[in-house]
Amino acid sequence: MEKGNEHVVLFEDIINEWTKAPYGMNEYAVFMMVGLFCEVYSFSSKLELDGTRYSTDSWAELVIKDKRYDTKLFAKTKLRLIEKLTTDEKEKLLKMLR
Repeated sequence: MEKGNEHVVLFEDIINEWTKAPYGMNEYAVFMMVGLFCEVYSFSSKLELDGTRYSTDSWAELVIKDKRYDTKLFAKTKLRLIEKLTTDEKEKLLKMLR
């Protein structure tokens, strides 16, 4: 999904893609992969949950409780790739997630 100069990736779509064949990852592995991606690319991305944007650390405090993550909040999250990246860079990152 694209909005202005931003690309938006729904975590629910990532979960649906990566937990099915041929990848077959469990949801925890997908959570870890996406969390690492968000941390590494935090300079050019923002996480959005229920219309509010969060840094990776602030988002993690909401989603991770007692060493467990909330699957419903995780699935409702959106990743926004912001303007700091060129269109080619955004497309490469989006391909990595899909």
